[in-house]
Parts: sequence; structure tokens; C-alpha cells
Amino acid sequence: MLPVSIAAALAAACQSAPLPDGEGRGVLAFDPDPPPGAATYELPTFRVGDRYALLRGGRMRLDFAIVAVGPDGVVVQDATGHQLRRTPELAYLGNWNERGEPVRLVSPADTRFHWPLWVGKTWRCEFVDRRAGAPPLVIEVRYRVEAAERITVPAGTFDTLRIARIERAMVEGEQFFDQTSLVWYAPSVGLEVRQLIGGTAFELVEWTRGPVGNEGGEPGRH
Repeated sequence: MLPVSIAAALAAACQSAPLPDGEGRGVLAFDPDPPPGAATYELPTFRVGDRYALLRGGRMRLDFAIVAVGPDGVVVQDATGHQLRRTPELAYLGNWNERGEPVRLVSPADTRFHWPLWVGKTWRCEFVDRRAGAPPLVIEVRYRVEAAERITVPAGTFDTLRIARIERAMVEGEQFFDQTSLVWYAPSVGLEVRQLIGGTAFELVEWTRGPVGNEGGEPGRH
């Protein structure tokens, strides 16, 4: 559930300021059907109270919890109270500080997954990255499920889908290098158990499910 650079984004989300306007075009293209006989993987389910921890760069532990699941999507909170929000389909919406104020919005969303998944599937989306104190930036991202791989991380061994994410800033009259990152998504737990971002690895250390019956709503509600 951790998107690119969430650790840095959440750590920096301390003060609120007006966010610039802007809206991207959303999903631009996707492969509609799997090839015959391909294994497919559907949208996972989460519970309020699900908890997981990642190890950043082999040294820094980052703890997260699911604090809301419902029609508006999934809310992930770190140990300091900063939140990351996703749509019901797990597209990334942005970050909010501990006071519930948005500090980064991704409009309409960064479609991190396009369900169902299968090896070889591709999709492409466009959004506007809106951050306080910065001009809105139009981003186009291409995704591809490159392979099925069994990998071992501190939390154990998982069968995963390796997904490449290639991001390009779309600024008129300017050219930027594409930014590439990789995630290893484990369908058995519904999490990215490894991410490689800017040369730094984020790996799953531990993961626990919340109480049965907390598949929707807020903590304590059934």
C-alpha cells in the first residue's frame, strides 16, 4: 500500500498551504482482456486494523495501519498520524497531515493498479501532481506487469507480480528523463512486499490482519 516516495512525503507533511488547481485525464489506455489461459488477480480486500511495517534501505522501520475502508476508499496512517488515501481500486489520491489537511493531491488519481492483473498487462494514466508551494505538474505514467516472481523479504517468501512504473513529466517546451521504479505485489496479502525507488529498497518486515468484521468503516465499527 505504500506508493512511491510516501516515506519522504509523509515526513514532510507538517504544514498546510493552498494547493494549486489542475486535473489530469485519468486512465488513458489499458489492456482489456488477458491472453487465453493467463492467471488473473483481482482487487484485494482490507480491514480496519490491518498493520504492516516496511524496512527502508535496510535500516529505517516504517509502521503503517489501515484506519478506514469504505466506499470512499482506503486510508493508511503512519505512526505520526499522517495519512495516505487511495480510491476503492487502490489508485493513489495524495497525502494529508495529522490535522486532516491535504498537503499533496494527485488529481484525479495515480492508477497504481488496474484490475484484474496478469503478467504482461499494461495501462497508462495521466494526473496532475498538486503540492503546496509548487506549480501543478502534469504527469503521465506507464505501468506493465513484467513477470511473476517468488521473492524473499524479511517478512517471508511470497509469490509476487513485478510491476514496472515509468513516470514522465509533461511540461511544454521541456524534456525530462523518465523515472522508473519497480514494485513486487503479493496477491496473497494484497501488499507491495518490495519496492525499489531511486535505488532504495522498501521491504515488508511484518504484516497482521485486523479483526474480522472490520472490512469497512472506521476503527471499532462493524
